[in-house]
Amino acid sequence: MMSLKEAIDTRISIRKFNDLPIEIDKLKEVNDLIKQYNEFPGIRFELINDKNAFSTFTESYGLFENVNTFIVAIRELDSDNSEEKLGYFGENLVLTAVANGLGTCWVGVRDDLIGLDYYDLIPDEYKNKKNPTVTLKDNEEICCLIALGNIDIEEEELKILSNKRGSKNYDELTYVTSYAPLEEEWFKNGIKAVLKAPSAFNMQPIRFVYDKNMVYAEIVNKQATMVDVDLGIAKLHFQIGAECGSWQWGNQGVFNK
Repeated sequence: MMSLKEAIDTRISIRKFNDLPIEIDKLKEVNDLIKQYNEFPGIRFELINDKNAFSTFTESYGLFENVNTFIVAIRELDSDNSEEKLGYFGENLVLTAVANGLGTCWVGVRDDLIGLDYYDLIPDEYKNKKNPTVTLKDNEEICCLIALGNIDIEEEELKILSNKRGSKNYDELTYVTSYAPLEEEWFKNGIKAVLKAPSAFNMQPIRFVYDKNMVYAEIVNKQATMVDVDLGIAKLHFQIGAECGSWQWGNQGVFNK
C-alpha cells in the first residue's frame, strides 16, 4: 500500500465510479480511523452505504455516478474549530482511502440535499419519511460529505490528471519574511503538498507564513466556501509533506516543528 505522501501525489477528485461494490479490506483502515476520530469531542464521521443518497444532487455539483458509499462529516454547532477538525481528519480518511486504491471526492452540503435529512427547515414528520440516512442530535449539523468508490482510470492517466490540480503557485500560498531563511526544505516540501490539496471550488484560500523561525497558517479569503474545512485540509497536507511537526487549531494556528 502507498504512503499518505504518495497518496497526496495520486489523489484527484473523482465523481464517476464503477458500479462494483468496494471490497471490505479496502475500507477497513478507513473504518478503523473513523472509530478513532469519533472519540474526539465535537466531531464525528459516519460511513454510509446507500446507493440512493446522492440521487437528490443537482447538476450544479457536477454529475456523480455510482456513489454507493460515502462518509458523512458531522459537527457540534458549539464546538470550537469543529469544521477545521473535520477537514484535517476527513482528509486523512481521504488519503487513506486513496492509499487503499479508492477514488474520493469532497462534497459540500447545501439545501438541495434533502435526502440526507440534515437541516431543521424540514418538518420532522416529513424528514422521517425521507430516507433519514443519518440521525442528528439537536446540536449537530452535517458539514460535508466524502464520496468513495472504485475507479476505472489507468495509472498513467491518473498521473496526468493529478498534475493538473491547483489554481495557485508556490509564491501565492506563502509569505516568507526577510527574517526567515529560504533554504528550509521541510517548509518547501510542506507547501508542495499543500499545492495538491483539495479545496472548495479550487480556491485554495489558505496562506502559510514563515516569520522568524515560526510558521502559521492563515485564511486569506474568509468569504470562500467551506474555508475552515479547507484550513484543516491544507494543514494536514503541509504536515505530511514536511514529514514533521503538529499544528495548533484555528486561523493563524502555529506549526510546532
